[in-house]
Amino acid sequence: MKLFPVLLASLLITSLPLASTIFVTHGQGTTAIQFYKNSGYTHAIEASAKQLGHSVKSIAWLSPTDPNKNYAGMHPQERIAGAVIIAKAIIDELASGQKITLIGHGFGGQVMQCATRLLNPANKTITDTFVYELA
Repeated sequence: MKLFPVLLASLLITSLPLASTIFVTHGQGTTAIQFYKNSGYTHAIEASAKQLGHSVKSIAWLSPTDPNKNYAGMHPQERIAGAVIIAKAIIDELASGQKITLIGHGFGGQVMQCATRLLNPANKTITDTFVYELA
């Protein structure tokens, strides 16, 4: 079953326009930050993306020093604060003229969704879909 997310991400990447940036983020807990930066899953996404001319950026939405460790990110306030971090990164990337694709694992997907709502609060149609067109 671990292969399914990689295949899904690969299909998503192959359908992207050239020169897009792919943001990848972790799920709940501070241990997920290092896991995601060094996982085969992230490396497979990076390899596929780079072959197609995309860049990949891993973004941590939790602080690695959060004292709650594996329970970090459980509170909605933490996910909203994480969404602000990701929204700022999206704004910076859009300013450089890049198209953006967001890939989030678990709560990271909710944080990505919240970031898109912060950037476009008028859009009431955002659902739990894993693909959002931001530009």
